[in-house]
Amino acid sequence: MPAPIVFWMSLAGVVFLIAGMFAFRREVQAAAGLDKWIALGSVFVAAPLATFGAEHLTAARSLMEAVPEWMPGRLFWAYVAGAVLIASGVCLVANKKTREAATYLGVMILLLVLFEYLPMLIANPKDIVSLNYFFDTLAFSGAALVLAEASGEPIAANS
Repeated sequence: MPAPIVFWMSLAGVVFLIAGMFAFRREVQAAAGLDKWIALGSVFVAAPLATFGAEHLTAARSLMEAVPEWMPGRLFWAYVAGAVLIASGVCLVANKKTREAATYLGVMILLLVLFEYLPMLIANPKDIVSLNYFFDTLAFSGAALVLAEASGEPIAANS
């Protein structure tokens, strides 16, 4: 029997993948050729988000070690990150509030870059691992923010 973290991560990824393929079936059927893969783009983003969200929720105690020590409520932030990842995946699969979900996701990842990986990079500027974490994660943040803008949804009005 696999460890609970492996089970929940795998289950979340598979559920989101299947739910997304079902939700976007009309778009896939209407697309031709390789555009069928493009129609599933949101699904291919949502499934890993759900997987990593499940990881944050099931392994929060170990992941809270990545939260800087100076931040209060480190366990709380590990759970918040998991919730944001899963909520973003839900929005992408449901094709609802994509702009807001991708914006929150991009900002959350950017904060990770600024609060965790930038100090690590400054402390070890020649460390290839620190450099990789910094630019890898910065690229993910940028991709989420581009997805937000590319969604074409209007910004929600506060009323």
